[in-house]
Amino acid sequence: MPQRCNLRDRPAYAPDKPAGIKTRGRNINVEMDENANIGQRIADKVAEFGGSWTFIIIYVSFLVAWMSFNTFVLVHYGSGPEENSSMLTHISF
Repeated sequence: MPQRCNLRDRPAYAPDKPAGIKTRGRNINVEMDENANIGQRIADKVAEFGGSWTFIIIYVSFLVAWMSFNTFVLVHYGSGPEENSSMLTHISF
C-alpha cells in the first residue's frame, strides 16, 4: 500500500536551492547587450522603433496622406487612360 504524505510533516519553508550549493545571480539581458556587435545593436534599435506608438502614428498619418493625395488626383484629373497618359508625359525623367 502506498504511503500518504502528511502536509503537516513538511517544513513550512522550502528553500529555493539545496544547502551548500552556491549560485551566482545574473541577468542574461545585460550579458547579451554587453556581447552584442554593432549589427545586433542597430537591429535592436530598429525593432524598438518599429514596435513603438510613434512609428505606428507616423505610418498611419503617412498612409492617410498618401490615400488623400491619390484621391485628390483621381477626382481632379480623371481616371481614363487618355487623361493619365497625357499627365504622365509631363512627368518624364
